[in-house]
Amino acid sequence: MRAYGVWATIRMVRRMRDEHWEAVELFRCKLPDLEKLSAFVRSGDGSPEPGSELASDDLFWPHHPTSQVAWMAMVAASDHLDALVLMMEVVEQRRFLTAPFSLARGALVGAAQALWILGEDDPVARQQRALSIAIEGMTQRIGYQAEQLKVCGEGQRKLSQRQIDELLVPMLRQAQAKSRRGYGFTDTEVIKQASRRRFDGEEEVEAAVVTANLHWRRMGGDAHALGWQVMLGDLEWSDDADPDALSQAEATSDVDSAVQATLWAATLLRMARDRYELLAAPPPPQDPDDGETPHAGAPGAE
Repeated sequence: MRAYGVWATIRMVRRMRDEHWEAVELFRCKLPDLEKLSAFVRSGDGSPEPGSELASDDLFWPHHPTSQVAWMAMVAASDHLDALVLMMEVVEQRRFLTAPFSLARGALVGAAQALWILGEDDPVARQQRALSIAIEGMTQRIGYQAEQLKVCGEGQRKLSQRQIDELLVPMLRQAQAKSRRGYGFTDTEVIKQASRRRFDGEEEVEAAVVTANLHWRRMGGDAHALGWQVMLGDLEWSDDADPDALSQAEATSDVDSAVQATLWAATLLRMARDRYELLAAPPPPQDPDDGETPHAGAPGAE
C-alpha cells in the first residue's frame, strides 16, 4: 500500500506479537458463551409463543413479522460469530490481518439491529423499527431484481418483472404507508443506540459508546479494503528509511482489537437473545383468585 504524507509503504506480515496471545486466551475462555448463543439460534426458527408480546407484534405487518426481522438479524450475527470462532481455532497456524474485522462487522450489525428492535418495551417502537428494516430490505431486493433483468433470459425477465410490479412494489408501498416518522435508521446510529443500552445507568456511558463506534468505523475500513485502519495497528518501522521518501513499515495481525470487537458483538447478541426469550414467552397463567368473581364467604359473594 502506498500513500504520501504521514502514510507509508506497508508490508503485510501474517504474524502476531507475543502480548496478543493474551487476547487469544481471553477469546478461548469465552467459547462456551459463544457456543450457547450459536446453539440458541440453531435450535429454533424465531417463532414466538402464541399469546406472547412478540406474537402480538407480528400481527402489525404479517408480511415481515417483527419477530422474524429481529430473528434474521440474530441469525446473521451468530453466523459471523461462528466463522470467527473457526478462524480463531487455527490462529496458531494462520494469521489474518483484516478478515476478522469484516466478520466482526457483520456480527455487530446483526446483533445491534436485533437489540435495537427487541430492546424496546413499547410495542409500537418494536413494530416500527422492524418495519423500517423490512422496508430497507425490500428496497434493496427490488433494486437487485431490477438490475438482474439486464442479464436474465426472456422468460425469466418477464417473470421477475411481474414479481416486481405485482408483488414487491405493492408490498413496499403498503409498508411505507404503515411507517411512521422518526423510525428511520442508519447502521451507525443503531450501533450507538444498542451500545448505549448496554451501558444504560453506568458511569462513563458516552465514552463507552464512542469506543464502540470507533470499533465500528475501523471495521468499515477493513471491510472496504481502504487501508487506513492498518496504520492504527501494530507497525514495525524500518530504521534505514529515506527521510525524503515513503517510510517503510511492516503491519502485523492485531488480534487484540479483533477480539475486542468480536466480544462486543457477542455481548449485544446475548442481550438481544435475552430480550427475545422474554418477549416470545407466553404470558403466565392467570391465577383464578385474581378474577372478578369473589370467593365464597367474601364480601359480595352469594
